Amino acid sequence: LDGGTTRPRHWTVELDPELRKSFEVAVHAGGPAALRPCRSRDDPAADHIDAWRGTDAEQVTGEHLLTNVAGRHWDPATDYGAMAVQAHDKTAFAVDLAQDEPPGRTWAYNNAAVQTLSAVLEGATGQGADDYAESALFEPLGMRHSHLASDAAGNPLTFMGLQTTCLDLARFGYLMLRDGAWDGRQVVSEDYVEQATGRPSTELNAGYGLLWWLNHEGPVASPLIATTAAGGNEIQEGPLVPEAPDDTFWALGFRNQILTVIPSEGIVAVRLGPAPPAGGAPPAPPPAPAGTAPAGPVLGFRELSERVIASVVDRYPWLNRVLMGVLAVFTGTCVVAVVARPDQVDRQRP
Repeated sequence: LDGGTTRPRHWTVELDPELRKSFEVAVHAGGPAALRPCRSRDDPAADHIDAWRGTDAEQVTGEHLLTNVAGRHWDPATDYGAMAVQAHDKTAFAVDLAQDEPPGRTWAYNNAAVQTLSAVLEGATGQGADDYAESALFEPLGMRHSHLASDAAGNPLTFMGLQTTCLDLARFGYLMLRDGAWDGRQVVSEDYVEQATGRPSTELNAGYGLLWWLNHEGPVASPLIATTAAGGNEIQEGPLVPEAPDDTFWALGFRNQILTVIPSEGIVAVRLGPAPPAGGAPPAPPPAPAGTAPAGPVLGFRELSERVIASVVDRYPWLNRVLMGVLAVFTGTCVVAVVARPDQVDRQRP
């Protein structure tokens, strides 16, 4: 997520899909659904990117791009400056970067590599990623306030740029909670959801699926770069949130914009709002508009996960009563929580 001002119900923000990528963020929603027309995620991306044919990039597949192991050039100045901010044609810029290493050898949170999926999706579907996301995802889910932004050259953005609302993003999370099914229709294949969120996609990062962050044990390339754009790919030991069930998965966006899904507890939680502090006590929330409830404290993804989980294990009965089986929306810092016991989740109906 790229920040934004929270307003009741119909305000929009610009997402940086791990919100950016998980839609897959685009490819973190669009991604799972939109890649279905490809014969296989193992197909070379060069099938749809002419400039990569006959080069070292010819071995890069859709799978490599979805797992961030494509070996494409990456450094912070190029990724967050030259490509993300300065490039007029971000797809062309990303396609033209060097192939630093053979795919599959290193893991890097690579915005430019994910932007090349814009070209792959168009080649695979015959539509721009924005139009395909509208027909394959937004329309079936009723995400009426969502669309993909484009760069100055008119290319749909797949590394960031999803314009959406708190409630629309909760719909996307609910789709993933229900193994890709919505109102009796299999919008995204159940097998894809399992591969994307059920297990690590690479031994290089136990905390990463297919453009989703996971809660598995093992070496994890730091998620801080996803939420703060700071640091590199430092390794820490997982799981990311030890207190959370191991089936928890997240879309993590810039400035700690968060989509959390916990299938074993039937939880989908969305948080959009200002960045949490680097350390210490959270800042006081801004004054609430007249006639609205005051905003709660600012939470990072660990705190959000822990507090929502706490509510459903009855550590805070009053909060449990507020959240259980209802949609809770708090203005100021926008939080949506959809909570149901696993035995209450009807897999066929939203």
